[in-house]
This record gives sequence, structure tokens and C-alpha cells, in this order.
Amino acid sequence: NKKTGEKMRVVNLLQFTNINVLPFSDNIPAEVITYLDPTVESLRFDEKDQKAVIRLKFKGKEEIVMNNPIQLNNYLSSGTVKGMITFTLAQEVLQKGGYIVVDEVENHFNKEIVTTLMRFFMDSKLNKNGGTLIFSNTLTIITATKLGTGPYKRLAEWCVPAYARPTCRAALGGTK
Repeated sequence: NKKTGEKMRVVNLLQFTNINVLPFSDNIPAEVITYLDPTVESLRFDEKDQKAVIRLKFKGKEEIVMNNPIQLNNYLSSGTVKGMITFTLAQEVLQKGGYIVVDEVENHFNKEIVTTLMRFFMDSKLNKNGGTLIFSNTLTIITATKLGTGPYKRLAEWCVPAYARPTCRAALGGTK
């Protein structure tokens, strides 16, 4: 915003389309982890001797200690890891405004998770600062999640896979 000197926040998740590694530490809300995998009791990121220590505990099991975020892929599904990344960054965009770009939003997610993410951005009580979710493959997801029916019928009519358009693909860092 030129008047106030504020910068628009753009969160680009294109790099995580096929790679699921948590790029951050302890700011993953416990509610997000429980929603994505109810068997996880806790996930903590600590530092010891300037090295990352990741502590993962499943309900009724011993704690698993790792030192590399890639190791989480041995214990958590790709959808859980992608969900932690996506929902945590989406929360920031919902709180502060801006844009979040997710390529192939349905990769690693079931319909319920995609629907939840979309509805967060449609809910004016949660999205008070005009956060915008931009994602590809929307017609497939809108049809599969029934968001293209009832009050969301118009959404299905104007949503198209943005990344499939050459000009949009170039704007999002792809090639024309």
C-alpha cells in the first residue's frame, strides 16, 4: 500500500509441490497437527549444541528423537507434513492479509482437508484482512468438494486452473 508504506505479503508454496520438508520449527499450532494426524501427541523442535533436535511423540508410544527434518517423512504422511506447512503459512496470511500460492493443492490432501483450507479463506470472521488463496487444479477440487454448488456455484464458473494459463504460469515463476 503506497499510502501507508505497507508491503503486501506473498507466501509462495510452489517449491513444496513435490517436496515435503518442514522449513521452520516450533510455530506449528498443536491444533493443526491434531487435525492432520490425531495419533500425534506432540511435535517439538529444540536446539542442542547449535543443532536441531526434533521430538515426535505418538499417543501411547515412546518419543522419537531426530536431528534432520527430512526424517519426519519416515514417521508422518506426506499429507501431514504438507498440511503443517500449508496451514501454518495460511494462518499468517489469514491474520495479516496477503496471498498464499499453492500449486496442485490436492496433492497429498484428501477432499476434507482441501475444503477446510478453502473455507478458512471464505470465512469473513477468520479472514478479516483479505487474505487470498491462489491454487491450481481448482475445477477438479471445487467439483470434488461440492464447493461449486449452492452458494459457491459462481466460484466454479470463474475459477480456472491459474497455473495452466501461460501468463499466470510466468507470473508465478514458471515458464510461458
